[in-house]
Amino acid sequence: MFHQPHNTFGNRIYNSYTYKNLSYEKHFHKSFEAWFCRQGKVEATCDDVELTLMPGDFLLVFPYVAHSFNVSEDSRLWVGVFSGDYVPELEKTALTRRPEIKVFRPEKDEIQCIANFLIRNLSPGELKPDSSEELLIKSGLYALTSAFLANATLLRQDKSDDISTEIIRYIEDNYTQNINLKTMADELGYNYQHLSRVFRKTMKMNFRDLINQYRFDRACAMLHDEKITVTQAALDSGFQSVRNFNRIYKEKTGLSPKNEASRKMTLR
Repeated sequence: MFHQPHNTFGNRIYNSYTYKNLSYEKHFHKSFEAWFCRQGKVEATCDDVELTLMPGDFLLVFPYVAHSFNVSEDSRLWVGVFSGDYVPELEKTALTRRPEIKVFRPEKDEIQCIANFLIRNLSPGELKPDSSEELLIKSGLYALTSAFLANATLLRQDKSDDISTEIIRYIEDNYTQNINLKTMADELGYNYQHLSRVFRKTMKMNFRDLINQYRFDRACAMLHDEKITVTQAALDSGFQSVRNFNRIYKEKTGLSPKNEASRKMTLR
């Protein structure tokens, strides 16, 4: 199993593609993932539940739930990945609830909306923020969410048996604090060496880089508010110094956060 960082980090994540003749190994990420069997049948797993999707079947995968699928040559599976900020009500639900794993079928009018606005290929980064196209995508996602909630049985989340999920949830809750792998191992009740091995195998990046990515994403989101200073955004996001934030920001964007903030204010 592995973590997909491109479907975890950042805001307004959306990508959409129809697959054939593909096996995708077990993985997880922060974004929601929707499946729709368009043709044939698709063998899949979600939270260790084995599924067979038939034409017309939908399934919604919640954040951090491990999943995989196998699409044969004569089958078609549409997969849409979207971050919770597109449907905040669903994101709020996912904080305390997890659905019973089962397929569902939307009503005819919902299917029409989903088909018109979502069922097409759209690569990461293609959807332009604040565009009319983004509004159509949101309409499709709300139709999908409505159909899902009408059929879902939502269960309270218990402590996960999956160490990888515990790791990512711990980081989500604590990344603004001064934490490290040893702190996390102690607080989660795991042997440090064992947790370190699981982390390296699953996350495919070192602990400090992962923490800094979370802090960077939060700081960037805060800087959209022109009343927030670079210093406030950096420190409130967990960076130990503004200098450290400036360095990481420049590594990732080629700009300084002050220059970028000034550019965005000019565009307004």
